[in-house]
Amino acid sequence: MSPSNQNESCTIFLSYDNRSDPLCVHLRDVLNAIPGVNVTMDQMINATDHEPGGFEAIRAAILHSDLVLALLIAESARNSRYVLEELVIAREWNIPIVAVIPKGMKESLPWFVDRNAIEVDVDGGTHRYDTDKIADMLNRFVEAHLKRDRHYLPKRQIRGHSQSILSTIDVAKSASPSLEFQLKGIASVTQAACDIALPLAQKNKEYRQNLGMDHGFLMEAAAGFSTAHKIYAVSYDAVSKFWSSKTQAATAQKYLESQTQRTRRLFVFSDAREAHRLRHVLAAHHRQYGAEDVGDDRGGVFLCSDVNYFSKVVQAFLKGEVYENRRQEIEQRDFRDSDFGILAYTGSGTGPTEYWHLQLTGAQFTRNLLGNTLTGHFKSVTEVFDDFTNNIKPGQFDAHEYGVLRWRNAFGDSKKNALWENALKKLFRREDLPTDDDSVPSGRVLHMVFFHKTKAGKEYRDQLLQTLHDQAEKIRGTTGDSEEKLVEDLYFSISTEKLAGLEVRDRRFGGRIRIDPWFVEQYPVALFITFKSFENLREYYQNENHSEARQAIWSALDSQIRDCYAKANALPRGSKERRFFYECAEAYAGSWMLRVDLQEYQNISMIVRNDPLPHGWDKIGRPGF
Repeated sequence: MSPSNQNESCTIFLSYDNRSDPLCVHLRDVLNAIPGVNVTMDQMINATDHEPGGFEAIRAAILHSDLVLALLIAESARNSRYVLEELVIAREWNIPIVAVIPKGMKESLPWFVDRNAIEVDVDGGTHRYDTDKIADMLNRFVEAHLKRDRHYLPKRQIRGHSQSILSTIDVAKSASPSLEFQLKGIASVTQAACDIALPLAQKNKEYRQNLGMDHGFLMEAAAGFSTAHKIYAVSYDAVSKFWSSKTQAATAQKYLESQTQRTRRLFVFSDAREAHRLRHVLAAHHRQYGAEDVGDDRGGVFLCSDVNYFSKVVQAFLKGEVYENRRQEIEQRDFRDSDFGILAYTGSGTGPTEYWHLQLTGAQFTRNLLGNTLTGHFKSVTEVFDDFTNNIKPGQFDAHEYGVLRWRNAFGDSKKNALWENALKKLFRREDLPTDDDSVPSGRVLHMVFFHKTKAGKEYRDQLLQTLHDQAEKIRGTTGDSEEKLVEDLYFSISTEKLAGLEVRDRRFGGRIRIDPWFVEQYPVALFITFKSFENLREYYQNENHSEARQAIWSALDSQIRDCYAKANALPRGSKERRFFYECAEAYAGSWMLRVDLQEYQNISMIVRNDPLPHGWDKIGRPGF
């Protein structure tokens, strides 16, 4: 294989999971032997996605590649968040992607990858691949798509491409109301992309651009949200984390400022602290499209707890669905782990309104045309939002039907903290607490693991502590879906002779202070990890890094646990037998350790005294009242 012009070189970035190393290294050597082809992978740029700043180097390598070759044969690679992030970066920069996958797995790929997939045979867990076949298909791909260098295009070419796209949009924009409005939005994004590309075209100037998944969603969603005549949207803090991100603040603010004043948005919060952290963000949304009275042509900003959202609001959304099975399916698929918007486009002509459904689930962003009329739960969603807008006054909490609070201008005024505090108390009121108790489980979570003396005594302690130290960096470096580090702090503790013999007296009374040694005698070694929120703890429990660290630590306790993991690892993902052997390992480990999770219990009055996130949100929005 060689590029069409002998003076050109073709740089291929290999995207893979660490467990694909043998295939990756072999394929790298095959491709590097071809004149004019250069292969880049994270090992060659001395960076990994777990090291500080490592992923920045990987991003730079992707941006300077002509093609991303994704080795997605192993299930671990297809499910890897880091591999997906690399593919998202390539897509955002229009870098071609070729995936190598097992036969019959195209449906499991992201929609923007499956067009150029090379399928290989997988037999009994052994990957039989023909590197000549892969090289031949890549050759044809290179000949068809990479006939000239894409990097550092002259400014006139960048502007020319931009103007060509804008001209095409101008000709096509009369097709339908939604298409006309979306094309206008795409035109603005195209112009912004041109402005981004111009400094990049100058080789001698440093250029940095945020290419995370949240950024990609905001760029894609902007074209649709900025041109809709009316918007009904839900933002759940466990999904749309970009509202609180410092690095995404500027992009999120532009995204907000482009939205219609007829927007109705419900913010769903896990706890009072998260709601207060976004106080400036909520005020900015209210300035952009909120009203100070019902019946106004403007929209509104609404808030509710996740408890009320799932128990009341979502059930109201689903009333338009007749069948119970379908309601359950939709609730799990579209509401539990997703944000969404229903967008209405009326256009400037006389055509009918068109409705679109936009949804964000993890790293996946989808758009679906609903047509000129709404049915089922889509219709119910708009009716519920209109009910919010027409019947809940600004500042009012609808305690009975929905458990929803409507934002009012005074909530954003730091001189009126009492109003905001009272609103939060209503919003996060817990039925199981006395009426005068406004404390809420909120904020940091302490995750504790205590190891029993049988496996943490002198005989095993050194091995256990060594394993804990070996896994510490993996645990500390664990990141969530938004690349935010999940773990705030981590440390180990052991029972020492000094502590065991500690005797102290109360200085005021002279009496001995009783210190019960029983628990630490039984559990002399402990691991403590702190998280800033319940959501981070939940994400950490299910993270693959944590799973690997857990396996190493549990395996240090007992040979039976090691055997269970060995049997589980030999079985395919998703199988009942694999789950059975893992749960056997958990059962054995339960004999030698205790897991305990506790959450900070805060008074809402204390929460309100903390400063909300700044990031410039107090200057965003356009007052309309």
